[in-house]
Amino acid sequence: MTSNQLWHSNYSPYQSVLHTKIKQLKKEGLGYRKIAKMLNKENIKTPRGKTFYPSSVYSILKKKNIRNERLNEYFKKKISRLRFEYDDS
Repeated sequence: MTSNQLWHSNYSPYQSVLHTKIKQLKKEGLGYRKIAKMLNKENIKTPRGKTFYPSSVYSILKKKNIRNERLNEYFKKKISRLRFEYDDS
């Protein structure tokens, strides 16, 4: 999933559980390599059914953070003057 797709797609229940598990393991002090090894040992697959690599673990955490930032971003509303002109010449 590319970063620009993070606006529109919803996380599946599997993605949510996986993110929570990875986040907890990272909070406990494990590195990306150890988390990947642990998930592979437990036969847990990526959302696309692949084997975990350290970069996969990093990517899941990174993309979730980007998604949360975008979804929680506040945009200041501004109403501007809008004018239409009709030229019948």
